[in-house]
Amino acid sequence: SSPTVKLWGSLGKPAADGTPVIVVSSVLGPDYRPTSAPATPAPPIALITSPANVRSGPSTLYPVIGGLAVGEQCFVNSRSSVLDWFELACSAVTGWVFNELYTISGSTAEVPLVQVSPPPPATATPVPIPTPLPAPPQAQNGEWLAAYYGNTNLAEPSLLTRVEGRSSNQWPLNYEWSLDSPVPGTVPTDNWSARWTGRFYFEPGDYRFLARGAAGVRVYLDGYRVIDAWPNSEDTVSNMFNGVGEGWHDVRVEHFKQGGLAWVRAWWQKDNRSSSGGDYEHRDE
Repeated sequence: SSPTVKLWGSLGKPAADGTPVIVVSSVLGPDYRPTSAPATPAPPIALITSPANVRSGPSTLYPVIGGLAVGEQCFVNSRSSVLDWFELACSAVTGWVFNELYTISGSTAEVPLVQVSPPPPATATPVPIPTPLPAPPQAQNGEWLAAYYGNTNLAEPSLLTRVEGRSSNQWPLNYEWSLDSPVPGTVPTDNWSARWTGRFYFEPGDYRFLARGAAGVRVYLDGYRVIDAWPNSEDTVSNMFNGVGEGWHDVRVEHFKQGGLAWVRAWWQKDNRSSSGGDYEHRDE
């Protein structure tokens, strides 16, 4: 059969005998060889060699949006003006990864350069607001503010501070602990001390102050030491304070215990004898 020939050109005016005429602009020579289109280079591949964070931008200032495990492979998508960072397209996430965490096979020369928005502003670290300390307890008139210490010399800080009521009308302060702790679970059984301070009403006159304590006891009136049995012989000790003015006065009792039984008692009683007073007379009885 006759071969089929394909020509490319434009259709001209037919010949006189009616034969169609095709006008060809150029004719390929006998040595012509068709050229193939240039091959598209394969995109470079990144092989993850260390566990890596994937970020929304090329810097640690950008938030983490995912992670990559060792052995994962990703396409290298793009790069930015920030060196050592490439955008990787992985199976589960696309983002920016620092290039020391992977190796790249293939050339990155044709990887497109992209502009990346600046990182979001850093979130200010909230400054914790300290929890306000509870207000120290305040004793009302006629009550004791008690402070207990884990030593025998009233050395701060105290283990516990609390308000305690008057023990009785006869004995404003009266405790018997035997072999127990005054505050189980907080104050030790032995080698502790305590201080009680309070304001109490006095009629005008002379007063005898009395106290007893297993190891040691001291009593003060308005800052004046009336009784100083430190240590104590475990007997009741008394002393006079002449000329106490009418009104509320500060009373302080101190006590310590080393071992054995523990008790403390402090009280006062008005003396009917008259006195020009103004200070106290020491009478240990």
